[in-house]
Amino acid sequence: MWKAGPILMAALAAAGHGSATAGGVGGLSWPGSPTDALAYIQKAIEESPIVALGEGPHASAEPHEFLRYVLSNEEVLRAVDVIIVEFATELQQPVLDSYISGEDVSFGALSKVWRDTSTSPIAPWDSPLYVDLLAGIREANQALPEDQRVRVLAGDPPMDWASIATREDFSRAIQPRDFYVARVAIEQAFELGKKVLIVYGGAHLPRVPVGDKDDMRNSLTYRILERHPNSMRVLEFLNSENLGLADRIDEFVPGTVYETGEHWVGEMNAERFFPGIRSRVTDPETGEASWQEVPLYSGHSIQDLFDALVYIGPSSEWHHVPPSLDEEHDEAYLRELDRRRRIRFGERTPTEE
Repeated sequence: MWKAGPILMAALAAAGHGSATAGGVGGLSWPGSPTDALAYIQKAIEESPIVALGEGPHASAEPHEFLRYVLSNEEVLRAVDVIIVEFATELQQPVLDSYISGEDVSFGALSKVWRDTSTSPIAPWDSPLYVDLLAGIREANQALPEDQRVRVLAGDPPMDWASIATREDFSRAIQPRDFYVARVAIEQAFELGKKVLIVYGGAHLPRVPVGDKDDMRNSLTYRILERHPNSMRVLEFLNSENLGLADRIDEFVPGTVYETGEHWVGEMNAERFFPGIRSRVTDPETGEASWQEVPLYSGHSIQDLFDALVYIGPSSEWHHVPPSLDEEHDEAYLRELDRRRRIRFGERTPTEE
């Protein structure tokens, strides 16, 4: 049974949910219950070739606490063969393999796993939450027999930043991220016959397309299901703030999974989960372009996006954990981030492009 850590314990207490114990949250126990989050995930892994877990907002402490609990569980690691993560570049797969297998890897070498992704310099992967997640998997892996150990695969397409000097170089090197990871997951699950667990930001996981089937923004889940229908179970964290559930928060129990097809939350408008993205829109009459909020998944409900939502407490209590960079020791890296920023966005910031 999940036991919340100190940060989440404080959040639950503030929300009036009592204490979290080994027997459940607030004294509630769910032995064998399909709504218990860990039991639900284990059952999903047993029944589906691929299971996807959302991250909630990137670099949020409380969702990561739960993810570490799941991904450090020996029974989960025995059940899966491969965990694919968003925050690692395929270019550094050998380093990632060495680290997860228990070898000594310097922080300088390991940090390239998340620092050299195609989303640099705007990704949040320098938050210590991500290396902590890898460390938890590595530690739990060592307790397993060698033939039962999990492999962590980088889901981000390879990009050699050392060879990129201009915006044109970047444009030639960048690959569609969701297309790439979908291909990796399909190969592992259906060509190699492995059990796959995907850990990605929730925006990459909706089961339905953004627009038509060829839209480049379509999720990795949609791309997998298009080729292999009914092959996935998709879970994301229940974001009570986005959904406007402050007045109904007591109806949810931390540590519980709510199947969207069985619970009223699944009937809510999907646009409440993903209010929209800033996109460059061209006026058909004037030809002028401007940045506008474009709604996503219009006409869909949350049950169309995800199979289930994990509730760990009010999202208004979640804590963002920023990158922990030391300006003195990371001076060269900070200069490199500035170089990459100028390559991608010129003198302007991403929001001004």
